[in-house]
Amino acid sequence: MLMKLSMKGIKTMNIRVNSNNGIDVIRTDQELFKNRKIFIEGCIDYSEADIFIKKLLLLNIQDDKKVIDVVIDSPGSADGDIRPGLMMYDALMTSPAPIRMFCIGRAYGIAGVLFECGGNIRLMLPNAFISFGENRVNVPGTITAGNAAPEQPFDHTETICELLKHYTGHSSETVKQMVESNKVLNTQECLRENLCDFTAGIDWLSRTYIPDEEDDDSLPFA
Repeated sequence: MLMKLSMKGIKTMNIRVNSNNGIDVIRTDQELFKNRKIFIEGCIDYSEADIFIKKLLLLNIQDDKKVIDVVIDSPGSADGDIRPGLMMYDALMTSPAPIRMFCIGRAYGIAGVLFECGGNIRLMLPNAFISFGENRVNVPGTITAGNAAPEQPFDHTETICELLKHYTGHSSETVKQMVESNKVLNTQECLRENLCDFTAGIDWLSRTYIPDEEDDDSLPFA
């Protein structure tokens, strides 16, 4: 069987496979979704959040007991507005299916918050990075459509700090410093600071095991 790769844009990759029926074109993102992998790539805005929630809902409808992998490589919000990310957080929190969060490159701003707070277990590749700072949104008070009320400035810092404090066990002072300094933490720093549960490899994405708290973080999934 001959396989050829065809890439169109950043997020699309097709595989052409020679089969008995001729050439079949397989979309890698569709195949990964069939295997319960949802990717958060690029900036997080309302469009990205809507697509993410639909995918999460569909996988729960198909099987609400089987693990879903959320794979993150994102710089955070598109414009400093974390509300689309909070939509995604709410969906993750109410997902009956267990969630594994993977950071494979970067999880900055609200993407870092989703990584910390959104799943049953947090996994990072050896050279992944996390930070939590986002620029404050100060939306001008203009009418955007019809008689809709103008957008109001939204200070996200308190919301992010409360979430991180709850899920990481760090003090309010420590969490506030991490958010306001926008410090970038590597995988080993995240392990030491209880911001990551395990160091993982890409091969872990083919496994569905969720370890117990007693498991050694130096061991791969069984």
